[in-house]
Amino acid sequence: AETVDVAQTMVQHYRAEARRVIWDLRHDAPEPQSLAAAITSALQEMTRERGILSQVSVEGPMQPVSGELAQNLLRICQEAAANAIHHGAARRIDVRLKYNGNGLAVTVRDDGSGFDPKTVPPGHFGLQIMRERARRFGGDLEVTSNEPTGTTVTAAIPLEAGSQ
Repeated sequence: AETVDVAQTMVQHYRAEARRVIWDLRHDAPEPQSLAAAITSALQEMTRERGILSQVSVEGPMQPVSGELAQNLLRICQEAAANAIHHGAARRIDVRLKYNGNGLAVTVRDDGSGFDPKTVPPGHFGLQIMRERARRFGGDLEVTSNEPTGTTVTAAIPLEAGSQ
């Protein structure tokens, strides 16, 4: 029974990811000019009809990143926001892009219910996938969460790994 539950959860997660990819492929709007614009657009799409407040801010001078890195950072933000919405019942989600001389940190912070990152139930792969996305570019993913004060997910990527 546990194996079937894990398989069902995996299928649900990958169906949601496939829907996001298909939406990206079929979306008629012109591509956003920056990573911040892409994240803002995605966050608004996710929160608009739910009454959830969201904001994207940028610190430091923006630097170019490859399309592949931008796409993976966008996916990390979408996954963190989806978790905040569906599992944490967040009322507010803030994303901060912090550029410094040799790196980029993308932080997604919510005011949801929080959770214990050490006790993620079997079959939930969102954190693992976000971590793999960050590591693909030589970065790392940090998750801090406290019940009931919300969750913070930070992906820190060295810019030389993801620059054009």
